[in-house]
Amino acid sequence: MYAETMKGYLNVSDRLKGMVDDLNNHQKSSDESTDKLNIIRSKPIELLKQNNLPIENLSISKEGNILINDLPLKNLSTSELVELLCDIEIAKTSEIQFVCVDRWESLGVVDSTVADLIKKKFADANIQLFYTKVTSGELTISEI
Repeated sequence: MYAETMKGYLNVSDRLKGMVDDLNNHQKSSDESTDKLNIIRSKPIELLKQNNLPIENLSISKEGNILINDLPLKNLSTSELVELLCDIEIAKTSEIQFVCVDRWESLGVVDSTVADLIKKKFADANIQLFYTKVTSGELTISEI
């Protein structure tokens, strides 16, 4: 009678060993996947840090956030953001040396100081700036 009871425990023990083996296999697979994900997350940051960034004071934090003067982008004022965007565009402008901004009005550049800043940045870089505005009526050319 005692032997029969113990035989029943052997089946339970075998099932538990199988479950523990499965759990260990899943844990190993999970660890491998986590390692691969960490590599995937860190590689772009490493590559960006190795390259010369084309914009002055542009850097990347350990977490992978883009920093300007060691501050996150959300801390920049509107004019600083506009300057950054102009610097990025100037850095990536081809040999043709012109930039066209379509739908100028959608930038929300009602403030003439921001518009003047954009125009000055491109003029200083010897890049011709064209922009279009959506209006009603006839096509007019107001600036060349």
